[in-house]
Amino acid sequence: MLDWKSTLERPWLIALLLLWSCGKSEGTQSASTSRDGLEECKNFATAHCSKREECRAGEATSLFGTLDACIERFQEECLKALAAATSGATRETVAQCATTNDEAACSDYDTPGMLAGCSDVFGELEDGAECGVSAQCQSGFCQPSPETCGTCSPRLALGDACRATPQCGFAGLYCHPVSKTCEAYVEPGEPCTGDICAPGSSCIGANAEEAVCVPNVNEQGESCDAEMGPDCEHALGLFCAEGSCEPALSAGEGEPCGEVDDQVYRCDSGLVCFPPVTEDEIGELEHTCQVPVADGEACDRRQGPPCLPPATCTNHGGGNWSCELPDPAACGG
Repeated sequence: MLDWKSTLERPWLIALLLLWSCGKSEGTQSASTSRDGLEECKNFATAHCSKREECRAGEATSLFGTLDACIERFQEECLKALAAATSGATRETVAQCATTNDEAACSDYDTPGMLAGCSDVFGELEDGAECGVSAQCQSGFCQPSPETCGTCSPRLALGDACRATPQCGFAGLYCHPVSKTCEAYVEPGEPCTGDICAPGSSCIGANAEEAVCVPNVNEQGESCDAEMGPDCEHALGLFCAEGSCEPALSAGEGEPCGEVDDQVYRCDSGLVCFPPVTEDEIGELEHTCQVPVADGEACDRRQGPPCLPPATCTNHGGGNWSCELPDPAACGG
């Protein structure tokens, strides 16, 4: 198999485009005090966390402790997006996003442009304005930033320059790791020299000239061949061991995670594999299991500790970085 990391390079939060976080500032009243849309946001959070549990080998309960804890956290962020004055998010779009999340296949869940109601939400802010979530922007895209707020920016199309896949995801594209341009995923059966296969498939071949995208195996115990195909679906916590798809091996705090010596390691409950492969600007750093820190505590985007989603590691100046939850009311209203 060529480039097993292709399944991990798709951001594990890109389905949450309604709530794309860029940080918050102090001294601004949180919009989370509004309960309008509580039922819709709870349904959305339930669908989102349940899909992460299904499509990421129990990720929601592993990371948050319980499914209810995951739901509560994302429900509050949904309410903030709804309450922001400049946001185009409505109870109807949240309800549609919840339904689409609930019905989506795991491969669709990896591609935000395929989740109707989650990405097709447009707000009042023009390009260049500060934003907290994409739903505030006329373009429907808030360019994330390590600073307090992001910036409303045009959505990227095929061939446009990019830094990370979320910028290209609205069109079902990915950010090519070499050319740094938005490119289309390669479909199963097509040659994949230097490109990334569509979600749910892997680039397989004895050499680059012969490599094609092959659908992954999704069931434990099924036959596999990591070199000649088919390989196992890594996003489901499976890897090919002696011709059979088996659960990934466990890794404790401080131990390497991801692919190590042709085996796949997943972090134990309560730990995060950091840095994530999706953080393209971080570069090729060793991935280790780390404990995510609480909101407001110090963090480090390069070495860790990481934040608990959807909080982001935000730069407050003077070398002061801390985990902050998004607050659209603090960025563009």
